[in-house]
Amino acid sequence: MVEEQENELNQIEQSVATNLNTPLQGSEEAEMSTEEVENIVVQEIETAASEPQTKTKMESLPSYDEVHLLSLKNTSERIRWLASLKIKNGDIAKILQKHFGAGRPHPFRYQHVRNVLATPLKAS
Repeated sequence: MVEEQENELNQIEQSVATNLNTPLQGSEEAEMSTEEVENIVVQEIETAASEPQTKTKMESLPSYDEVHLLSLKNTSERIRWLASLKIKNGDIAKILQKHFGAGRPHPFRYQHVRNVLATPLKAS
């Protein structure tokens, strides 16, 4: 088994080495002048600058009292308390994932938050 893998690696290394030594198809001179490279770089920079910027992946979350959040007994209480602060459901899910998501088999989702807020409290 190990010998087969070694043979396979040797074959790959040999094919890479031969491909590197083979000239490019359709061109005898594969090198570009520095001026051509500079023109390409300038065009790429101008193209990137003219494209609209996308939102950053991690937007800032609303402010809340972390100590109070951690003192609550269960997830439903945490969700209801964060909702009382007028925090959006998606942001609530992100906050819960940030603080309590490490040990969970699946992440907190918007749907979980929505279901908790849609379900009335039990009379106890």
